[in-house]
Amino acid sequence: MMESDSKSAIDLVALELLHESDEPVGNHRLMSALQAEGIVIAEATAGRILQRLVSQGLAHTIGKRGRVLTTAGKTKLATLRSDHLRQKRSARLLAVSSIADVESLRDMLLVRRAIEPEAARLAATRASAEDIKLLHDFACAHCLASPDDGERVDPAISFHCQLVRASHHPLLTEMGLLVLEQTNTALLDRISHDAAMAHLTTEDMERDAAALVTDHESITQAIRRGDPEEAERRMRLHIDRLLAKTTAYIEVIHHESGGDRDEPLKP
Repeated sequence: MMESDSKSAIDLVALELLHESDEPVGNHRLMSALQAEGIVIAEATAGRILQRLVSQGLAHTIGKRGRVLTTAGKTKLATLRSDHLRQKRSARLLAVSSIADVESLRDMLLVRRAIEPEAARLAATRASAEDIKLLHDFACAHCLASPDDGERVDPAISFHCQLVRASHHPLLTEMGLLVLEQTNTALLDRISHDAAMAHLTTEDMERDAAALVTDHESITQAIRRGDPEEAERRMRLHIDRLLAKTTAYIEVIHHESGGDRDEPLKP
């Protein structure tokens, strides 16, 4: 389990316990609840988890009795429940939707092209100030990320996830997040930014990488201005840019392998 997944699982158990409890929750009760879910920790670690929830505003300390859930904690719990349900659905769909090769990646981008421009259009009229702030923060993080070791992946995918959430359309959000989960973002990043992968010059790749970052900034600005047509147009252009790179790389693979679809990707 990845570290972020483990933290989310722990937070879900802790917030569920706080939500269901009729009295403040102490370290020992949380430790027992986590152990019941197969997460073995020390009591002191349980205390640090509860303190972290307090520092994040998700729980409140009642003297020496323990912690109780806050309104923000209830909101976070609802988000974690939704994420957990979506992950279970994703697991059931994995056999159908997993990205096995670059052609499947292209197919997934085609699905994203049908979803994300509409999400951007809706976000331009529905996004909250907090939604726009998060989009701006992720766009900036993407801009500042190192080009090495795939550090661009997390802020880039976080931007797209936040955008579909900002549509405030439950079904569109569910579909969008599901498709984003199934997109091989590491492979997409390599194709989009690695000159050797795409058989372009380094200068060409740097120019294209800068364009992808600028896309995120332009989409955010259109949403901030409340311009649905421009937000939709910018997002479609962004996905088209990713599709063009992926399609070009497919052509390279087929040319070098003589059309063999099972040819492995170059490391």
